[in-house]
Order: sequence, then structure tokens, then C-alpha cells
Amino acid sequence: MMIDKEALIRQVTQHVLNKLNYDLPMEVIETIVTEVVKGILKELIPEEKSGKESVIPFIAEKIPSLAYCSQCIEMYKRREAAEKAVITVTGVNSPGIVASISTKIAEMKGDILDISQTLIGDYFTMIMIVDLTNTKKSGISFEQFKESLINKGKEMNLHVTVLHELLFNAMQRI
Repeated sequence: MMIDKEALIRQVTQHVLNKLNYDLPMEVIETIVTEVVKGILKELIPEEKSGKESVIPFIAEKIPSLAYCSQCIEMYKRREAAEKAVITVTGVNSPGIVASISTKIAEMKGDILDISQTLIGDYFTMIMIVDLTNTKKSGISFEQFKESLINKGKEMNLHVTVLHELLFNAMQRI
């Protein structure tokens, strides 16, 4: 299976630009990809390596700074393949909300991928994206995970909503 070198460079370029918070037009990205493919890759990847599944480790050996990019791509792929939940927490602000909800998630082997919180007056709001891969592996069903967080919210007089990412995405399409 031939690897699409241009797609690989496009993916790495886009990832680096996102990390730097650059929002460049696609034409600029395509120019970067073209230049990289013409120059660096032709010299870096010998013909016998070009048919391999992944040339990232080979490139990383030649340019050590690209090792970081390859790790980012692998992490991104793992995150994309993960089963996730979208959790919202709302209520009157009090100390320890983030700590309590995060602790409950950790007890069930959930991994917080992203979190956003804010105060509006005296009201606390938080949205979390949680990876459920390890939760599922440890025998905790989505329903058990959801119920546990809802109960934790009730203990703290908070409203907690837990939606599976698939349901959340479907709702956004409607």
C-alpha cells in the first residue's frame, strides 16, 4: 500500500498551523505541501521505504524535530477513534465543582480531553469532552457512567447532562 506523501505533509502542516493558531487559506497550505514534497521528501524517503504503511518513523530519524509531529498525529488518531461523552454541568457556583466532577470521572477511568468553564454572575457552567475507552475496558457501561455523574451533580445541587458523542453529533446535524 503506497502512502500518500502529500496527504501526510498536508496533515502535519495543518496540525502545526492549528497548534500555532494560524488560520491560513488552503492555497497557502497547498503551496507549503508542494514545496515540501518537491524538496525534502524526495531526498528523505528512499524508494524501498515509500511502499511502507507509515514513513513517519523513518522521516523522524532523519529530522528529529518531526518526531514531535508524528507523536501529535498518533495522539490525534487515538483521540479520533475513542468513544467519547459530552458532559455539561450547570448550577450556582461553589468551591470544588471542577474537582468533584473530575474526581468522579477519574474514579471511573475516564480521561478528560477538553474542558471549558465559566462563571456568569453566580452561575457556574462547564462543558467537558471525556474519553470513555478505559471506562468501557474496566466494565463500566455508558449508562453507569452517566448515572454516576448525574448523582454526583445532585449531591452538589448541580444539573449534569451526559450525552454520548454520537448522539451529540446527531443532534447537531438536525
